[in-house]
Amino acid sequence: MLRLFSPLVAVFLWLTAAQAFAAPITVTDATGQTVSLKDLPKRIVSLSPHATELMFAAGGGDRLVATSSFSDYPEAAKELPVIGGYNSISVESIIALHPDLVLFWPTGNNPDIETQLNNFGIPVYHSELRSIGDIASELRNLGALSGSDQGAKVADELLTGWNELEATYGKKKTVPVFLEVWNNPLKTLNGDHMVSQLFRVCGAENIFADAPMLVPTISREEVIARKPHIILEGDHGDRLTTDTLYQEWKLFDSIPAVQNKAVYSLDGGILLRPTPRILQGARAFCEKADQARTLM
Repeated sequence: MLRLFSPLVAVFLWLTAAQAFAAPITVTDATGQTVSLKDLPKRIVSLSPHATELMFAAGGGDRLVATSSFSDYPEAAKELPVIGGYNSISVESIIALHPDLVLFWPTGNNPDIETQLNNFGIPVYHSELRSIGDIASELRNLGALSGSDQGAKVADELLTGWNELEATYGKKKTVPVFLEVWNNPLKTLNGDHMVSQLFRVCGAENIFADAPMLVPTISREEVIARKPHIILEGDHGDRLTTDTLYQEWKLFDSIPAVQNKAVYSLDGGILLRPTPRILQGARAFCEKADQARTLM
């Protein structure tokens, strides 16, 4: 009996496998938008540095055909064509590349770009990350879109490392920290930005977490009043070193961070960019927070 039906079973299994192979790929991004594709995308355009880096981390860097300005990691990203800045990209330049997926950054890219891409029927994936969990989910999504399990592995490593840091530093005495993202006018980031989560995992607290805007403009008087024990800047290699940042603040010696010389410039690529390298940034900052904690 089994021998008679074995050809039918073989045909059934073959059809099932074929249907599975042809099944659409569906992922849900961090904004809740569902993206469905008939097959793995072979030509992907990234419109932000973090999405570019995440594609490489997830094992899909070879599917990128273009990136945006400042897509500088890993080294291979620098070899890709650059189609413009965050919000100065022409849709014509994207269409000319015949992409089958575009990684769009809702808060960084011009919304008209997405509208026009939709009009041309080009699939758009939203890359908008506000937490470590978002990074992990994005890595898994981009890995799935690349046909690679590397994204899931990197996501697991990120979460494991993050949990280890939280267990080590998270319950220690809270260190107030001021993050400077620009000095003229003076700007910082509020509690909605992922960097505040990084601070908390190290047992520190963003002194402007309660600001109503994501990137508020503040005064030095407000910084003085909130008495940070760390002053931090995420340097992108074109503005400040730790010494020059200290020189900027040294006259305001009523601030505990200035008194204790707890004024630091860290690599903005690992501190502020939502990619797996944020774990490196967290480790570096946790060490600084521990040093400042001993002086409180």
